[in-house]
Amino acid sequence: MKLLGIAAALSLVTPTVPLYTVLYDTFYDGTQTSLSSVACSTGQYGLIPQGYNIFGDLPSYPFIGGAPLVEGWNSPYCGTCWNITYTNPQGNTFFVIFTAINTGNQGGFTISFAGMDTLTNGNALRLDGMISASATQISERTCATAAG
Repeated sequence: MKLLGIAAALSLVTPTVPLYTVLYDTFYDGTQTSLSSVACSTGQYGLIPQGYNIFGDLPSYPFIGGAPLVEGWNSPYCGTCWNITYTNPQGNTFFVIFTAINTGNQGGFTISFAGMDTLTNGNALRLDGMISASATQISERTCATAAG
């Protein structure tokens, strides 16, 4: 009986998902901006050698930006795909599928204004361009097929 009680109590424990600070920067909204201006430009893990030259070439555009695990040029986290999820105070949840192309802000992600506005259901400006959200790294194939 004690074992059953412990099992029931453990089933109520929800694993904690880390929250990240998410900011927007309109730099990432420029469709024609060259990828040579970001950390994930060239090198073994760069995006230019994969045939992407401008932000608008990326399948997940405009859901692009900086990620906390990209620490600099040619990071193995360049091009990684993330599901960034935001729950507003009313309990509504929104998400974007995001490609990491640059270094992030300290402790979080920096995304395009369009990405932030989608993530917050049109409230990027009202929220002063900063939120706390969860993020999970997902298959890069998801970003390769994402429609912006």
